[in-house]
Amino acid sequence: MKSLLLLSLLSFNLYAQTVVSTSPALSEIISILGFEKNIIARTPYCLDAKKAPKVGTALELDIEKVLSLKPDLVVLQENTESKTSINLKKLNIKYKSLKLVSLDDIYQATSELASIFGVDGRDVLNKYKTSGQSKYKKGLVMLGGIPGKSVMIAGTETFYSQIIEQLGMKNLSPSKNWPNLQAEKIRSLIDKDTVILEVVTKKEALWSQSNWQSFCPKCHVVPLVSKRAAYPGLKVIEIMSNVLSKGSGHD
Repeated sequence: MKSLLLLSLLSFNLYAQTVVSTSPALSEIISILGFEKNIIARTPYCLDAKKAPKVGTALELDIEKVLSLKPDLVVLQENTESKTSINLKKLNIKYKSLKLVSLDDIYQATSELASIFGVDGRDVLNKYKTSGQSKYKKGLVMLGGIPGKSVMIAGTETFYSQIIEQLGMKNLSPSKNWPNLQAEKIRSLIDKDTVILEVVTKKEALWSQSNWQSFCPKCHVVPLVSKRAAYPGLKVIEIMSNVLSKGSGHD
């Protein structure tokens, strides 16, 4: 009985119990893994752990407030060492930097966070890796633009493109990054089997019917409205899967 209690105490100390999250995407992943209550501070932009106090972002973190909270770990979304991670290191505050650029990065971050909390994340990963199939075989992912004049498209090396490819849909973007395309170029890329997924964070940002009529009257446009579409996380995979499998609808 004593050995079981000791093992339990060691396990409690081994894994993170209190975490400061400096990224909406990381807060989302932690919450999906079942540890939202362990987030003791967050960014102003997090859609999860809303009861936790705000301490800024990875770019502008309130270090003094973080120190006062005495977290087991601070999680950062960064690709390279930043001023924040350097400061945390100097103050001996334990932190973990996680890259979130590609779909593989999101899955790797999920796996690493699961390990930090002492759980097996394979069931969660499997859920999002097998999230469904698009009813469309090809299309474009639109993320803003000038209504009726040009659109910004997710390129072939963006995580949006990797998501639709996972769903069985080919990205017709002519660029790897984020091209702004005029109407003539869009019209040359599409045919009757092509869909444009119009991704926005609020309904008011959707193009009007008249905008689309003047820009591309034959375009088949499916709207996706979700605040979670603004960052590379797990839930946007599920949201895009739901919308593209049905052919309509919002988050």
